[in-house]
Amino acid sequence: MLGSACYLPAMFRFRARALAVFFGLASVVSAAALSITTDAPASVSIAVTFDGLVRETSLSAVVTPLEQRSAWENGRIYTFTRVNIDRVLARATPVPASPTTPTEAWVRTMGGIVGKIGQAVDGEAVLTIGRPSLLFLHPGPPGTLEVTARGQGQFPIVVDDKKATRVIRASNVGALLAPRSSATTTNAQTPAPAALPLAADVIHGRLLDDVARDVASAYKRIHATK
Repeated sequence: MLGSACYLPAMFRFRARALAVFFGLASVVSAAALSITTDAPASVSIAVTFDGLVRETSLSAVVTPLEQRSAWENGRIYTFTRVNIDRVLARATPVPASPTTPTEAWVRTMGGIVGKIGQAVDGEAVLTIGRPSLLFLHPGPPGTLEVTARGQGQFPIVVDDKKATRVIRASNVGALLAPRSSATTTNAQTPAPAALPLAADVIHGRLLDDVARDVASAYKRIHATK
């Protein structure tokens, strides 16, 4: 199983950034007017394997953020992003759909802006209005989803020079440590964690259709045994 260390930071670092850039709000937000909460230690996570990411995911989909709201929860700021689910790659349960109404969901991430206070969290997924990403998601608090493995579970969608749609690794994954190797395994046919490919290595730079095929295949293989 994917350990909690894979998607919970060792510690948060709330850096002073240009939060107008962070949320693409340069035209309406003055970063100089914001009070920034800082915490010096950096975020460190274990690099997640492709199988580990799929194992802890309930829904893998291409989504486009439509709306964002931020709020305080237990002394930290969280952002709730309403997303349109453009394409489902794999899922544990059916996603409600309607012929006339786009499928939508709320995704909860750490960090955001409330009033004149902003918090940015190293290693967390960053969703930007209008910019699609492939997300690996699991249930969060009631009514929300969260990104599995935080920033490692987000892969922005880009169009290359040949108009092909590709998936790339996110730039905000924070500091990563290699997965721990294992001297023994419970099954001779199951590789030790260090031998399994990392999610970013499997997905980065590839065509979306190819990634979709591999995610669906891996999801069926891994979740069929649960």
